[in-house]
Amino acid sequence: MLFQINNTLLKNTDRLNQCIEKLSTGMQINAPKDNAANYNIMTDLSIQLSSLDVVEDNISNGMDYLNTSSNLLEQTLHILSRIKDLALAASNEIYGADSLSAIQQEINHCVDQISQIQTSADYNDIKLFRFTSGKLVFIVELI
Repeated sequence: MLFQINNTLLKNTDRLNQCIEKLSTGMQINAPKDNAANYNIMTDLSIQLSSLDVVEDNISNGMDYLNTSSNLLEQTLHILSRIKDLALAASNEIYGADSLSAIQQEINHCVDQISQIQTSADYNDIKLFRFTSGKLVFIVELI
């Protein structure tokens, strides 16, 4: 949807540029009396362009929001991969009690890191994640 809006923005920008080109080559419309129909078109395009600038800003904010969330999820995935590696190593039954204790401490540290990422993750003071019924939920809010 964001890309459709962006494409519409680009098409309307092209049309506005064409109108500006006509104006810069001598077709001047400064008031409705010059050419009422074209003046109305120019006014409508100016309003659309102004609206599309706001849409472009909103799309940019949305993309930043998603990039921030994606980066945090990638960090979490990397930590989960490390936990998996540690669990596999511990299941080999070649480690003594001290080594298994060290592995468990590292796993606990990894879990704490994930918890810290998820509880402190925000964008513009909007929390990105929350836990509901023991599940991690990605929050999408209008900003």
